[in-house]
Amino acid sequence: MSSQPSRPSPVPIVLVPPAGLDLYQAQVEVSAQARQTVAESVFAQVAELVRAFTQWYDDLAVRRLAKDITGVVQAGQQTVAASEDAYMAYVLSSQSGRTVRPVGQVIVDDLRAGVDPMAVYERLGEQFRYSRSIGNEPGKALAFVLTRAEVMTDTDMSLAARAQSQKSLQATSLAVAYRRVIHPELSRGGTCGMCIAASDRVYKKADLLPIHGRCHCTVAPIMRGGADPGSSLNNLSLTQLYGDAGGNQAMDLKRTRYSVVDGGQLGPTLVPKRRVAKGVPLKPEKVTSVEGSLGSKSDKWLQHQIGVTEGLKDSNYRTAQLARLRAELAKRAK
Repeated sequence: MSSQPSRPSPVPIVLVPPAGLDLYQAQVEVSAQARQTVAESVFAQVAELVRAFTQWYDDLAVRRLAKDITGVVQAGQQTVAASEDAYMAYVLSSQSGRTVRPVGQVIVDDLRAGVDPMAVYERLGEQFRYSRSIGNEPGKALAFVLTRAEVMTDTDMSLAARAQSQKSLQATSLAVAYRRVIHPELSRGGTCGMCIAASDRVYKKADLLPIHGRCHCTVAPIMRGGADPGSSLNNLSLTQLYGDAGGNQAMDLKRTRYSVVDGGQLGPTLVPKRRVAKGVPLKPEKVTSVEGSLGSKSDKWLQHQIGVTEGLKDSNYRTAQLARLRAELAKRAK
C-alpha cells in the first residue's frame, strides 16, 4: 500500500520587490512564481507515489493510489488558493488606495465541475494499462503516466488559482473586469501564441479565465476608473521577450487564432482554432484505449491486441480485455 507523503508547506507572498522592478510588477511575478513552486512540489510528491507503485492491474490498489495523490494535490491547491487570495487583496489595495482584505479560500473539492478528483487520478491506471497493451515496456509506460500526471497536477493548481481570483474579484466593487497576464519566464518554450493573442481580451468578473495545459497566466484586475496595469505588464513582457528579434514574431503570435470551448470538467479552455469542429465539444484528458469502442478496429489490430494482452500478468483486467477482444473477432466471423 502506498503511503501519502507530507503535504507541501505554504508558499508565502513576499512583498519586497527585486531591485529595479516596479512593486506591482514584482508582486505579480512573485505570485506567479509561488504557484509554480507549489506545482513543482506537488508533482515531485506525486511522482514519488507513482514510481513506487506496482499494482497497475489491481483496481482497488489503483483507487488507493488515486486517493493518496488527491490528498497531495488538494493540499497544493489550498496553498495556491491562499497565495492567490493574498495576491488579489494586495493588488486591489495597491490600485485603489483602500485596504482590501483576503476573502477566504475557495473549496478545492469541487473545481472540476462536479467530477470527483479521485476518479480523475484513477485514469492514470488506465493510461499505464493502455500503454502496456500496445507493446510498451513497463518503464516506457511509467514515463507516459508521469508525463500525464505532471499535466494533470499543474492543471489542478491552475484551477485553484482561477477559482480563487474569480471569488476575489466578485467580492469587490473596486474592479470592473480583468485581463490575463502572461509569464514567459515560467514557460519552458515561451508563452504560447494563444495566451499572447488572448492577453488583449478583457474578461467580465463573472467569467472564468480560459486556460489550457501548462498554462501559467495569472490575472490582473481592471479597476473602476480605468486603471489597467495588466496591459502594461503584458506589453513589457512582449518587449523583453521579442525585442532583440524585432516585432514580427510578436505580431505573428498576437495574430494566433484560438477558440474558447467548453472543456467539460475544466471549464472554459483555450484551443487552437484548427482543432475546433463546429458543434463538437472538447473532451479534455480523454485517453484512447483498448477500453473504448472496438467496432472501428481492423481484424489485424484486434489480433495484435490479443497477443499483447495474453502476454500480460494474469488479472481481472487481462481476462476482461481478452474476452472483449475475442468476442469482437468472433462476431465478425459469423
